[in-house]
Parts: sequence; C-alpha cells; structure tokens
Amino acid sequence: MSALFGKKDFRKDLQLLILKGDIKGACDYALVNASSYEELGNISEAQSILKTLIELFEANNIKNAPCIETALEKCITNAIDLENPNSVIQNSIKLAYLKIELGKINEAVQLLKVLDLKYKLSTNVLKEMIKIYTSISHFPNALRLIERVLEKEKDTELIRMAGDIHFNTGNFEKALDYFNALSLLEPENEYAKNKVKEIKRILSKTGEEEVAPHINVMEDRASYETGKKIEEVKPSEKLTETQAEEKKEHITAAPLKEVQEVKPIRTNLEDIKDYADALSYIEKGEIKEGVQILQTLALDFEKKDIDIALSIYEKILLIDPTNVGIAKRCSKILFEAGRTKEAIFYLRSAAHSPDSHAKLEALLALKDILKEDINIKKEIFKTYLELNDINSAIETLKWFPLGELNALLEILYPKIENSKASIVSVSKFIKDKPIDEEIKFKYFYRGFQLFYEAQDKIESIKYLIQSHSIRRLPLADYLKVVPFLRELKLPEESDIVASQISSYLEIESDPAKQFELSKTIVSLGVNKPIYFAKHFELANALGFTDVEIEMAKKLIDHNAIQFAELIYNDMSKHIDTLDTEFLTKLGNFLEMANLMSLSYRIYLEILNRDPLNVNALTKTFLYVIEREDESEILAFLEKFTPNASYASIVTPLIEKYKLMQLKNPFEYTYHFTLGFLYFLIERYEEAVALFQFVVRSGHHKALMYLMISICFEKTSLLDFSIKQLENALKEDAIPEVRKEILYRFALLKKHTGDFVSARNTLLELLKLGEYKDAKLLLETLPEAKKIIDIRGEER
Repeated sequence: MSALFGKKDFRKDLQLLILKGDIKGACDYALVNASSYEELGNISEAQSILKTLIELFEANNIKNAPCIETALEKCITNAIDLENPNSVIQNSIKLAYLKIELGKINEAVQLLKVLDLKYKLSTNVLKEMIKIYTSISHFPNALRLIERVLEKEKDTELIRMAGDIHFNTGNFEKALDYFNALSLLEPENEYAKNKVKEIKRILSKTGEEEVAPHINVMEDRASYETGKKIEEVKPSEKLTETQAEEKKEHITAAPLKEVQEVKPIRTNLEDIKDYADALSYIEKGEIKEGVQILQTLALDFEKKDIDIALSIYEKILLIDPTNVGIAKRCSKILFEAGRTKEAIFYLRSAAHSPDSHAKLEALLALKDILKEDINIKKEIFKTYLELNDINSAIETLKWFPLGELNALLEILYPKIENSKASIVSVSKFIKDKPIDEEIKFKYFYRGFQLFYEAQDKIESIKYLIQSHSIRRLPLADYLKVVPFLRELKLPEESDIVASQISSYLEIESDPAKQFELSKTIVSLGVNKPIYFAKHFELANALGFTDVEIEMAKKLIDHNAIQFAELIYNDMSKHIDTLDTEFLTKLGNFLEMANLMSLSYRIYLEILNRDPLNVNALTKTFLYVIEREDESEILAFLEKFTPNASYASIVTPLIEKYKLMQLKNPFEYTYHFTLGFLYFLIERYEEAVALFQFVVRSGHHKALMYLMISICFEKTSLLDFSIKQLENALKEDAIPEVRKEILYRFALLKKHTGDFVSARNTLLELLKLGEYKDAKLLLETLPEAKKIIDIRGEER
C-alpha cells in the first residue's frame, strides 16, 4: 500500500484533472483518497485533500453540487473527529446553503438545528443562520435566533427584520413592539415611523369594526325610543354663544322631528288592515301566514319609509329570531342608507342564532362587510365544522394569516382524522407553509396511516417521507413500505428508508435481527457500498457463505476499494469454491486498491487452474518485475515461456511504461520493466537494447547479461549469447542467477562442441548444489580422458 499512501502532491494531481476537464475524475480521486486516509486514521491528511478539492472547485467556478455536498459532509465528520468546532461550523453553513440549492430544505434545517444544539455559536454565525432561515421562509426559527442575537447586541437591521416578519405574518402587536424599539434607537428612521403608523391604523380599524358597531347602535336606538334631546356640549368644546345656540337648536330639532314622526307611524300601522290581519293570524298560531303578510307589507314600505319597514321587520324577528333572511334584509336596507353600524348590528344579532345554518348565513354576510375581521372568519370556520361541512371549513383556512393557522388546524384535526380526502387537502395546504412542525407531523403521519390501511402504495410512501422529514418514525413504519418500494423502484425514497432502517440496525444487538434488517436494506436496491459491506460482515459472522460471496461481488462491481482488504481476507477462506471469472474480478479489484501482493496471490491461483490465462500471467509477471526480485523473475520464466500472443494485453502496459520513461528517461526501472515486457512477447531486439541500458546503469548486471544472452540464443546468435554469459560470470550474482548462468553456459558449450568447458562449468555448478538436470547432463558428456581436442588427439 506504500504506493497509494506515500506522500503525494494531491493539489497538483487535482489541478491536472481539472485542467483536462475531468471533473468527475477529480471528485472521485479526492473522495477515494480521503476515504483511504480516514481508514488509516490519518484524518488530517484526509481533511487536507477534501479542503483542496473544495478550494479548487471554487477557484475554477466549477459547479458540481453532489460532489461538493459529499466532500463537505466528510469535512464536517472529520472536523468533529479532529475536535475543530470552527471547521464544523463553517462547513455546516456552507453545506446548508448547498442543500437548499439542491432542494433538500429539511436536511438543511436539520443541519442548522444540530449545529445550534451542539455548539456555542457567535452572533455572526447566528446572523448567517437567520439569513438562511428567512431565505426558505422558516420564520419561527429565524425569529428565535433574532431574539438571541438581540439579547447580546442592538442590531437595528435584525430589529427591522423581526418587525417585517411579524407584520407580514399578521402578528401586528409584536411587529409594533419591534418598530417602536427601532424608532427609539433610530429616531430619524422614516421606515420605522411609517410602519408604526400603519400598524396602529390597522389595529384601530380592527378594534372599531369588532366593538364599536354594537355599542353605537344600541345607544342610537335608546335615544330614539325615549325621544331624549341631546342638548349638552362636551366641556372640551368651546363655542361662541351664537354657535352654541345654533348647535342647540340643531340638536334639539332632530330628535323632536323624529319623535313627532314615529308616533304617527305606530298609530298608522295599527290602523292598516293588513297589519291587523297579520297580528290576528299570529295570535291564532298561524305564524307562517301572519309573517308572510308582514313581509309583503314591509316590502311595500321599503319604497316609502324605511324606518316603518324596519319596524315591521323587527316584529317578524320577535316572532322568528332565526329568520336570517329578514335580518339580512334589514342590514341591506340600512347599509344602502349609509347606516352601516345599524346594518352590522342586525347581522351580529342573527349570528348568535342557535340555528347553525342561520348563523352561518349571517356570518357570511358580515364577512362581506367586515372583510378584515378575523373573529368573524373564525366563527365561520367553526360553524362549518358544526354543520359537518368539512370541505368548506378547509377552504376557509386560506383566509387566515399564518399566525392564526396553528390553532385552527388543531381544532380541525379531530374532525377529519379518518378522512383521507380531507387529510390530503389540508396536508397540501400546509406542506410549504411555516406551520408548527408538531401539527404538520400529525397530519402527514395520519395520511401515511390511512393510505397504508388502504394499501395505496405511492401515497403511503409519499406521506411516510413527509412525516419522516419532520421526525424519525418507528422502525415498523419504515418496514411497512419496503414491499412497495421494491415494486415501484423509487431510488430517492428507497435511499431515505434504507438510511433509517440502517440507523435502527446499528442499535440492534441481536446478530440474527441485524442480518434480517440488513437483508431488507439490500433488497431496496440502494447502490451504496456501505450497505453491501455491512451485509457482507453480518453474513460472514453468521456463516452465510453464499450471501457473503454475493455481497463481495457487489462491492467489487461498485469499486468499493475501501473494503478491499476485508473482502480478500474473507474470500481467501472460500477460494476453492470461487470460479475463475470471479477471481479475475477480485484480482483486478485488489490491484485497483493498490494491494498488489494480494492481487498477485489471486492471479497465481488463477494460473494454477488455467496456466494459459494470459491476463493472470501478464499481471503476475508484471508484479514480479516491478519488485525486481531476481529469483522470482527466474522462477516465473521457468514456468512460462515468451509468446507473441500475449501482445494484446502486454502492449497497453508497454505504452504506459514508455510514457513514464519519456518523463524520466534516465530512470533504469522503466527500462528494466519494459525489457521484460518486450521479452514476454518475443520482441527480443527491443528487449536487448533496454537490458543493455540497465547494465550501463550498473543495476542487476549479472541478470541483465543472462537475459541478453537468452535473447541472442532465441535469435540463434549463439556466439553473442555465449559472450554475454561470460560477461555475466564476471559479475556478482545471487545464487539462483549464478546457477542459471552456469547452467546455460554449460548447455551452449556442449551445443558448440566444447565439452571440456561444458564439463568444467557443470562441475562448478554442482558445487553450488543440485540444479535442474545438471547431474544428468554431466553424465552424458564424454569422460575427460576421452575428450578429443581440436587437433584430433585423444587425451
């Protein structure tokens, strides 16, 4: 692993990838290396890599939100491990903004809440969080933080912001408090002054409409009935004698005139035959007939004298107080006459009717007049509920400011908790509003329960996810939707459910139950190596070999190199049961993880089964060459001979090493490796040139002379071959190499007829120990006394 975990210039590597435009490659490179360092416990180095990635992406204006999201999440985790709260806070704020950009609002909110819970935050950080909350309309959270900041400092911008939030959500009293405070701090602030005036105007208007009409109408009627003359002027009013006299005459004249007119009206009504007939019907108990006559009579008088018409209508109301139609008629007459307060009085009276239908009719009429009266709207909402007109009650929710909705939703819930349609309607209405989270949860969770009972798969999942976004649910609820998710294949929802089941798995102590939960997670099809690794681990612990192998395959397919060593350790126990295809994938996987020694063992196993497996042969040979282990190289060449058919696999490797050689042309190791690669595919000429370079560099001289000799022998240049072996014999060599040199020298000498040299060389070789068939070869040579020299004489 030294090649992977040696000191590397990650910044330079990342810059090169970015310059090439390989943004995904840069991201994967940083995340994989950071994970590797984390596993080794080198958190600081991992953090440095992630920080470099983020800095380079920002500097180059690269937008890859999912990559940066993962990097920031890892940075936060590492900062926690490193006990670096400043880094945790800074990266959490960055991540919150990014999650909002990705549409993960609830995750952003949860992140900020955890940050606030676990760390002591400066006012600057709190202000940044306020900014985030307001940007996503989470006003309760924003206001809570504003109050905390204002306890420490008088920030006028925050005071204004709090005032605006309360104003825009209909909480005028609170808004007034903030704008008054702002006015005190900044006496010249025109915005604050104007807001104070505007709020006071709204509050005074609301108060007048709610209280004044009833009181004033009663006072007017009292004066009218007694004929009292209003002759006194208030002490605060200072009038001249002439003005006072004129006012007195004016004030006195009006009631006198009214009294004079009223008395004849009453007398005339009693004299009217229709009026007398109506009263007669009523006395006999024939109410309907009597009221009908009175209505006709009142309609006639509407065109002549509205006060007389109103008197007749009042008689009807005495008989039938729930007759909202009459109350509305009176109200309409008075409203058209400009007597608004009296008009409202009639409707308010009707709105107290014990008959809910009549009450509702009156309230709706009142709403049309007093459009901003919240109390009337609340009464309408409650009356709809009394009438069990749920749909209309739900519609009225649109009338109310946000500050009023929580209480109304609490009242509504018991009425609709068993109605899917109503729960859906309200849930849609409140989904994106800053409603109290407990109330939201109640509606969303009930929606989940109802739809699950009805086995509505899509809606069950939707409402479970909405509920989960507010509060973690019981494990049983997540398990309920697993069959639905398997069938519907919804990746995002499956990911959420898998994550929650995983969190319950971690606190489960029973291995068998852990395995079942892990099996459920894997069945959701969420392609996260962490889940496969956990299932792999549990399967291994419980002895489920088939499952273990299946998970190993998934981890390999997902290039989860962080688990490479774990996979090898467990798979090596079952190596006899693994097929060659899987072993090949495992070998490549270990190689990718830079676990070359483990990869080498796997390729050797493949070669034991299939000696002609070119891929395994090449990879094994390359591993041996790179280690520069001379004895292993010779052992390999003893087993496997060069073959041009290997070119399809070897040629790409040659190209790779040639590029490396170009960058560092005097580094012998590249020539060493390339020489053997060319040798393996029978390109002996190129191999000789490269081996000669290694000789000149002073490395592996004996071995290189041996390899050059073999190349010459392969091309039938035996004299050159013998010469190279002679050179080799002059160099220091490890025993294995020296034996091979002597053996080959003896063979060539025998082949050229120099039996004396061949015999002497073999005797020297056997002094080092037995080697191949050297003993047998010696026995085949003529005895020394019978060897004939070049002159033909026997010796």
